[in-house]
Amino acid sequence: MHAWLSRPYRPDRLAIDEFKAAGARKLQVTLNQPVEADKVTFEVKQGDTVLDSQPSFQEMRNVADLVFASPLKEGEYTVTVQSSDAAAASLTARTVVEKERLERIEFAAASDMLPRSKQVYLEFNAMNQYGEKGTWSASQFDIQTGRIPFANVSGKQAIKLNLEEEDQDAAVSLSIRHSESGLSAQKTFTVGDLPMVSKIEIGELLFSGTIKKLVSGGTAYLKVKALDQYGYPVMAIDAKNPDGKEYGLNSSSGVRALVKDSSVLTLEDQPWFDYDNDDFPELKLIGGTEADQVRESEITLYAFGSSQSVTQSIPLTVIKAPFSVQFGGFTKTVAVGDKDVVLPLIVKDDQGAVLSSNEVADGIDQLNVHSTLGGAADVRLEAQGANRGLLVITGLKERSGTVTVDISGTTKKASLSLNIQEERYPAKLTVKTVIPSYFIRDAENDYVILIKDQYGELIRNASNEYISVLADAADATKVRSDAEYKIHAQFKNIGPADGNGALYPTLGPIKTAMDYLGTGRSASSDTREELTVDENFNQAAAGNLNGFSIGNMYNAKMTFKGDAAKTGTYQIALSLVKVTNNNGKTEVEELDKLTKNIEIIDGTDSGITYQVVLDTAVNNTLYAAVDAYRDGEVADATVTASAYGLVKDRIKLAKEVILSAKKSGQDVRVPLSWLHGSAGTITSSNPSVASAVYTNTGTAAAPIYKYFVIGDEEGASTLTFIYRTAKGVGTSKIDMKTKGDRPEIVRTSGGKPYAAIEYNKISGKKMWDYALMGEVSLADQYGGAYKNDVMAAHVNVLGLIFYVTDIVHTTPAGDDTISVDPATAALTYTGDGDIASFTLVIEAPNGKKVQTVVNVK
Repeated sequence: MHAWLSRPYRPDRLAIDEFKAAGARKLQVTLNQPVEADKVTFEVKQGDTVLDSQPSFQEMRNVADLVFASPLKEGEYTVTVQSSDAAAASLTARTVVEKERLERIEFAAASDMLPRSKQVYLEFNAMNQYGEKGTWSASQFDIQTGRIPFANVSGKQAIKLNLEEEDQDAAVSLSIRHSESGLSAQKTFTVGDLPMVSKIEIGELLFSGTIKKLVSGGTAYLKVKALDQYGYPVMAIDAKNPDGKEYGLNSSSGVRALVKDSSVLTLEDQPWFDYDNDDFPELKLIGGTEADQVRESEITLYAFGSSQSVTQSIPLTVIKAPFSVQFGGFTKTVAVGDKDVVLPLIVKDDQGAVLSSNEVADGIDQLNVHSTLGGAADVRLEAQGANRGLLVITGLKERSGTVTVDISGTTKKASLSLNIQEERYPAKLTVKTVIPSYFIRDAENDYVILIKDQYGELIRNASNEYISVLADAADATKVRSDAEYKIHAQFKNIGPADGNGALYPTLGPIKTAMDYLGTGRSASSDTREELTVDENFNQAAAGNLNGFSIGNMYNAKMTFKGDAAKTGTYQIALSLVKVTNNNGKTEVEELDKLTKNIEIIDGTDSGITYQVVLDTAVNNTLYAAVDAYRDGEVADATVTASAYGLVKDRIKLAKEVILSAKKSGQDVRVPLSWLHGSAGTITSSNPSVASAVYTNTGTAAAPIYKYFVIGDEEGASTLTFIYRTAKGVGTSKIDMKTKGDRPEIVRTSGGKPYAAIEYNKISGKKMWDYALMGEVSLADQYGGAYKNDVMAAHVNVLGLIFYVTDIVHTTPAGDDTISVDPATAALTYTGDGDIASFTLVIEAPNGKKVQTVVNVK
C-alpha cells in the first residue's frame, strides 16, 4: 500500500502526514497537527467520482477516519483536505486500496455448550488484513454441520442451528471453509439444557410511525438482549421442545417485565414482538392514556434464570389529540414555482384549544391529507424538518383542486379550494421612499423602489428570497444573472442645457452606472446631459446584463443631490422590462414605468412655506429620558446618563429636528445646513425639561451634523428654532412636554410565523436574522421605532426579554440546548442536531410579543 503527498512537509502549516486504507470501509488521514473538526472538510475521489464518507476524529484530533457505507473497491483514491484555519487552502494525498483479503476464521462462541433450542444463534468472525471483521457473509462460506439443520443469517457472519431434536450432551461438529483462500475453522460443541434467560441488556427504543417518541396511546419497542446460561441470545418467544417443556422470553424461564406507573406505561399480555425483523424480539410498550403531563415511568426486567434485573426510565409525552379540523381564511395566491406555502390548517383538541405546530406534529399520525390537485401540486403535512407540524403546498402546474384533511377514525374533515396560478413574474414598480418634486440647491434626498408581481405581492419574501423566475439556484436571496427581467433607467436634464449637473446621484445603482460609463457630471452648456441604461448596458462585474439587475435595484437606496450653485430640471425614469432573445434579435417588453421630474430651485420663491417638526413625535411629547437614566430608574451602565450620552448611544429616545418646506402643496427638500449649519440655533424656555443636542451622525471624514431634542425632567417647554432660507432667517416654535412614563410597546410588526434553518448555522445569528425571525420592528407611545439591532441597544429601557421556548427534541434522550444572549439576542446552539424545533420570542413587559417557530432542517 502506497501513499503520495501533494506538498512537502512544513511544520508551520497544516500538512498530511499519511493517507492509507484502515479498513474495508475506512480510509484514514493523519495530519501533522491537531485541528478543529468543524473547520476541516474531506473530499474523497476514486477517479472522477466523489464518494460520500462520514468523517470522525480520534482523541488527539490529528487522525481522521473516513467511513464509507460500502466496501472500498480496489484502486487509487485521492483525498482533498480543506481547512478554514490553514495557511494552505487545500491539501491532497493519494493511496492505493488493495482487495479485501481473508486472513483467518474464528468462532465467536460464548461457550462450548449450546442450548437445546430451535434457534441457536452462532456467530463466527472472518477477519481481514486490517484486523477487523471483514465484509463477507455466511453465504460466502462452505459451512458443514453434519445432520443438524441450520440456516445462514442474511448479511451476517452467523448461522442459526436447530438443536430442538438433539439429546442433551450430544456432540455438534461445525466446519467453516472459504474456498477462495482455502482457510477454514472447525469446532465441536456439546448440547446442553433448555435456554434460561440469565442476563439482560437493554438497548434503544424504536418507534412506530413518524413520531419519534412515546406518546399517550402510542407504541414503542424496547430492544432487549436476553442471554441464556451459556451466553447465547434467546430468540424464541413461546416455544416447546419435543418433551413439551416450555422455553422462550414469554415463558417461566424467560423475562418478567414490571411497570412502575401504569398511567404512563402499559404492557400487553404477549409483549414480545420482532418489530424490526432482525430475529431478535423487542418488548412492545404502550403509552398510558391517563397521564396528564409529560412524565416517565420505570420498567424493570427480571431474568428468571438468575437474580439479575435491569431498570430503565421511559419518558411519555402526553399529546393533545386532534379533535376537530378547519381551515382559516386564505387569500394568498399559490403559483407555479411557489415552494412550501403554509396553508392555514387549524387543529383543535376536545377542549377547543388550538394545537401548536409542534402538537400537530405529535399527533400527525391521526391526520390524513388528500388532494384533488394531482400532479399540479405537492401537498404535505410535515412531521419533521423545516416545516414540522405545518400543512404546506408547492406549486407545480396550473390547475384547480381541493385539499382535504380528516381525522382518522372519524368523519371530521376540512377542505380548502385552491387554484394553482401561473408562475410569478415582476409586474409593477412601487415607491418605498418618495423623492420630492423640488430640491432647493444643495439639498439631498433618497429614492427607493420595490417591485410587486402580477398578483400584487412583493417579489422578495420575509426570508429575503426572490420569486422563482428571478432566484439564483444556489442562493435564492440573489437574482441570477440570466434572469430575463431587468430595470432600464434614464437620468437626464429636461431643462435648459446650462442646467447640466444641477442634480446628480451620490449613491446607488445610477451613480454606479454613471461612474462605469464615465459620463459624470456634465459641465457643457451645449447639450443636455443624459444617462441611459437599456438592453445595451452590460456591467458584468456588478451583475448588470442588458440593463440593471433587479437584485441591484430592489430596495436599494438611491441618493440624489442638488448642486450648490445651479438650477434646472431633471427626470428619473425607471422601466421594468422583459428582455428576450428571438433568433439572435434582442426584444424588450416594457411592463411598468415610473417617471419623476425634479426641479432644482434657488429657494427665493415667496410661495415656499417652512415648518420645523420633531420627527416621529406623538403630540410633541417626549420621554423624560435623561432624568430616568440619571436617577437610576433605568439601570444601564453601558451608557452615559447625559443628553449627549443618550443621543449618542440611545438615539431612539430623542427626536430629530426636521425642517420641511412646501411649494404649491408639494414637498420641497431643503439643505441640511439651513437648520443644522451651526450650533446655538435652538433654545428652550425650560432647559431642565428638554435639551437640544448637536451631533455628527456621519463620520469624521464625511460629517453630517443634525439636531436632536431629548427629554430631561418631566414638564413643559417651548422650543424656538432659528433656520436659514434663501431670503434670510426664519423662526419657528414648538410647544412640547416630557413625561416620566417609561416607553411602552404599543405596536409590533414583522417577524415570520415560521422559519427553517440547519442546526449548525444557528450559533452566532441574532434572532432577527433573515434565516430566523426576519426583520422585527417595535413602536412605543412616543413614536419611537426600534428595529432589529436598535432593539438590543434599547433593551433595558424597553424592558424587552429575548428568549427561546418550546424546544422539541427529535429523540426522547435529546439533550441539545439553545440559548439567547439577553443583551444582544445572539443565539448559541450546543449539541449535534437533535432539536426538531423551537420558538423565538421577543416580549415586552406589557405582554406585547413577536414570536417565530423555527424548525430545524
